[in-house]
Amino acid sequence: MIRSIVIGFITAILFVGISTYINLKAYKEANIYYDTMPSYTLIYTNVTGDYVQTSTMLKQVEELLKKSNIPCPQTFGLFLDDPNIVVVHDLKSKVGCIYFENPLGLTKIPDGLEKRNIKSEDNQLSADFEGSPALGPRKVYAKAQTFVSDNSLFPALEIYSYNQKNELTTKYFFNLKF
Repeated sequence: MIRSIVIGFITAILFVGISTYINLKAYKEANIYYDTMPSYTLIYTNVTGDYVQTSTMLKQVEELLKKSNIPCPQTFGLFLDDPNIVVVHDLKSKVGCIYFENPLGLTKIPDGLEKRNIKSEDNQLSADFEGSPALGPRKVYAKAQTFVSDNSLFPALEIYSYNQKNELTTKYFFNLKF
């Protein structure tokens, strides 16, 4: 009886672990390269504190824009501080919707949100990752850090989008100057 319970428990743990590994796409590798970052228009809210709140804050921005009939084709997180240096409750970021150009109708944005344009930059350290953004610190940032040696990767822009199969892909631009 106890043997059956132990085997069942171990099987359940293995099943949950393997399922999580597959669902988060932890088997995917980050592609790191230099690329030209296009100009962007950002509509966002400022966030102070743990970067874990990104998803929740993105949903709030999307809802505010939806109520104002402003589309949100892609979302982003602009992480200003290195969490290895700055205390968690002091981390600063901007999260919201990102546009390749200033679309029509973005002259008036909802109260509580801000708008900013970011200029194009050549030869920008970049990455693509098809796994969960939650794995970014381990899979993407760690690999990108080898390209910049002692320099910081921050501010870092993460752009979240879905492909034709409705799979999440994150595009990264590191060490932005704006």
